Amino acid sequence: MRTMPKRQATRGAGQRWRPISLITLIPLLWLAACVPVERQQISVASSTPTTAVSGPSATPGVQLVTAEPQSTAVPACNESRGTVSRSYLTAKELPGRLYYTLYLPPCYDQGEAYPTVYLLHGKSYQDDQWTRLGLPEIMDAGIAAGTLPPFIVIMPYDKGWEDPDEGRLDYAIVRSLVPWIDKNYKTYKDSGYRAVGGLSRGAAWAFHLGVDFPGVFGVVGLHSPAFFRGDKREMETMLEELASMDNTRIILDIGDEDPELNYTTRFESLLTELGIPHSWAVSPGTHTEAYWRDHLAGYLQAYSQDW
Repeated sequence: MRTMPKRQATRGAGQRWRPISLITLIPLLWLAACVPVERQQISVASSTPTTAVSGPSATPGVQLVTAEPQSTAVPACNESRGTVSRSYLTAKELPGRLYYTLYLPPCYDQGEAYPTVYLLHGKSYQDDQWTRLGLPEIMDAGIAAGTLPPFIVIMPYDKGWEDPDEGRLDYAIVRSLVPWIDKNYKTYKDSGYRAVGGLSRGAAWAFHLGVDFPGVFGVVGLHSPAFFRGDKREMETMLEELASMDNTRIILDIGDEDPELNYTTRFESLLTELGIPHSWAVSPGTHTEAYWRDHLAGYLQAYSQDW
């Protein structure tokens, strides 16, 4: 807004006021009416945020709308379901292909990075076991309700049924699958945002992975674990190694009628004696999919409680 120059407040010495006759004043008023006046439009009660401008061009009490760009809000997620797919990679540690099922949360493309959970199935099952137990539906509902954060779930297929002494699935997961996922998907690379868990034999793999590959997984879930015989023989040594890992947290649960209950109870006592951080639950049920289906939502919440 332009400011008009201040009029002279005083006149020179000796000057006198002279009255102006009506005849002289009428033409002057007519000329003033014919001079075009510049119009200014000032918006009032606008809902657009305004910025007060100071300086010689500002008029007190008037806010000028600047041309600063407005911040763009992150678009809200309008997807209610995540995506489930099955793929494979060639792992040099294994003969043939390493297949895996993958869950991506709703609006995956809008996120910058996500935690990851690797879940291993039980013996005589395949990588679709977790989806049959309802994992995609539980994830979708939990994310929508805010009880679960968005994260990626990777479910490898253990087709060899070999123990660690005979097979190399553990090496294939750590050296091939994890780097592949981190390279091709938007993931956090820190172990604090990477978990591994399993059911029955899958829990045995999760324990083995958590101990033998320190610094890869920050959370280890053991659900109705059926530990490998070789690991049972070296359990105390393995747990002492686990105790030295300050950033590893164990999630442990089993049914009260599970045939592995006695050994799992002794295992939990060792965790307590060595001061290894863990949660422990014995619930009604046995070594069946019905038990795991009932507790799957709790597993997913336990993995992600710090995310």
